[in-house]
Amino acid sequence: MRMSKIISCVLSGELIGNPFPWEIELFKRIKESLTFPTIQPAKEDFLSSLILNVKIPKETIKRKLVRITRDLPPFLGVDGIIYRGLKRKTIANIPEENAKYIRDKEEIII
Repeated sequence: MRMSKIISCVLSGELIGNPFPWEIELFKRIKESLTFPTIQPAKEDFLSSLILNVKIPKETIKRKLVRITRDLPPFLGVDGIIYRGLKRKTIANIPEENAKYIRDKEEIII
């Protein structure tokens, strides 16, 4: 019965009650064995290295002239360029697909 209590505690994430020392140790061991490593977000340099080998014909990408209404975080355009430093009141020429997405979030005016 105590074992099932420990397993329930591991699944809930907390050890409750007044556990015995061996229960605390078992709880820790089970929890560690079930813990997966956290996945780190990809760095911009990694994204850039992925797209360097992709050849996108420039004539196939339509562009839009936009006015930025809020400071934007860096983003990867469909043209393979990482756009950085787009601040409020800036005018930029970005791919149409990205412009539509960002417009839907009310961060630019086309």
